[in-house]
Formats: sequence, structure tokens, C-alpha cells
Amino acid sequence: MNPLLSFDAIVFDLDGVLVDTEPLAWDVYCEIFSAQGITLTEEQAAATIGVDMPGTARRLLDATGLAWTPEALLQKHLSRLYERFSVELSPFPGAGELVHQLAAAGIPLGVASNSPADYVHRVLRAIALEPHFKAIIGRNRVVNPKPHPDVYLEACRQLSAEPTRCLAIEDSQVGLQAALAAGLSAAWIHPPVPEPLSARVWRFSSIAEILSANFAVSLK
Repeated sequence: MNPLLSFDAIVFDLDGVLVDTEPLAWDVYCEIFSAQGITLTEEQAAATIGVDMPGTARRLLDATGLAWTPEALLQKHLSRLYERFSVELSPFPGAGELVHQLAAAGIPLGVASNSPADYVHRVLRAIALEPHFKAIIGRNRVVNPKPHPDVYLEACRQLSAEPTRCLAIEDSQVGLQAALAAGLSAAWIHPPVPEPLSARVWRFSSIAEILSANFAVSLK
């Protein structure tokens, strides 16, 4: 049996797992700041990985000194980003197939993201996967963002599943922290790191690799 089917529910992160919106989102930030005579750097891009949208806006404004409010920057950013979603966005190889297989097998599926819920819904609609998810939790639906466990706990609650019997699929350190803090096991799409991983974490090179699901699961 596919070990993924041993879990009572599976909760996906969004950006970096189902779809790669980060380069597009960063390109839009670069457009906005370039129009103000400011060039963003690779170091600034790296500092925003895994950070929620309000946090990213604040970091960029602090780093550049641009005299805008985070709310104004976010509004401009999302307006342009949504325009580009419909023509430039596609799921990662294997993502659609994995979601379809799990849904067909009757596994309840959720999404837990540090992005706002409206953004998550728009992305899922753009890649034609929205109907397969019974719980779609964005940053604005809970008190605390990742690395706090709130988004995962709320997703499990809406899926009527015990967190310890659920699997998170994550690509960031903050997301992994959130999933483990909530009690979930995790499939982590991330290059090797020197730190030892929890026994509840399996590392994969891509979401396509998870399709083979060659790992041992022991749930109590």
C-alpha cells in the first residue's frame, strides 16, 4: 500500500510545494521598487523566504527606506500579481497528479499557508486544484503565522483529523517547524542540511518524488 494512504489527512503548504509563485512574486516586487528608482538584491530576496506577506512588505520597506506603508505596498503588489497569475502560473511537475491521486483515494486534503486565504484560493484556482481541498487555511484565518502551529491545527480541525495522524508537505524551515509543533509528520522538500531530522520527517528532492512514496510510516 502507498504509505501516504496510511495518514488520515494530508495538508500541503502552497508556495514552493504545489506551485512556484515566489519567483513571480519577487519579480513583481522588483517591478514596483524599480519604478521608484530602487534595485532589490538577492540578499533581500533570501531574507523573505518563508516570511508571511505583511512581514515581507515590512522587511523590504525597512531595507530600502521607501516611505510607504506595508499596506500600500501589499495592495500594489497583489493587484499586479493577480493580473499575472492567469497567464504565468502552473503547478510543479507531479503536484497535480499527486493531488488527484490522493483525492481519488478518498484522503481528505488541506492547504496551510502563510499567505492570505484569498491569495491561496486565487492560486489554487489558477492551477485548477482548488476543488480537491476541503480545508484552505491562510495566514489571516489564524492568530499566529508559521513557524507557530496555528495554520496546521486549524486545517486538521476543519478536516476532522487528529494532527498526529496527518502528514504535512512542506518546503521551508518555518513551515516544517509549524507542522511538527502542531503534531503532524512531514514530507520535507528541501536540500540536505547538516542538522538531524525528527523521526517524523522524510526528505524528498521534489514533490514529483513523493509520488513514489518510498518511505516507512509508523502511526500510533
